Amino acid sequence: MAGFGTTAALITILIAALVAVPGLLASRGGRVGRMFRSFGKAGGEVAATLPPTAGRPAGARFCTECGSTLGVSATFCTQCGARL
Repeated sequence: MAGFGTTAALITILIAALVAVPGLLASRGGRVGRMFRSFGKAGGEVAATLPPTAGRPAGARFCTECGSTLGVSATFCTQCGARL
């Protein structure tokens, strides 16, 4: 039963600290928001480095090994021989 009292006391102290210092919670939330925005920007930068798909027919299949365009019913790549 003593463990529950210690846990309850720590939670109470944490809540009191957050209420007593309202700017603390806001600053932590702002930091988390900036972190997620930076992840989003990094994802956009990665997408910009990927090869463009313009000019490829819609619904076309591609080899996962070499990237060559394949027929719809192909089971092996005609360029590298990889199994699809």
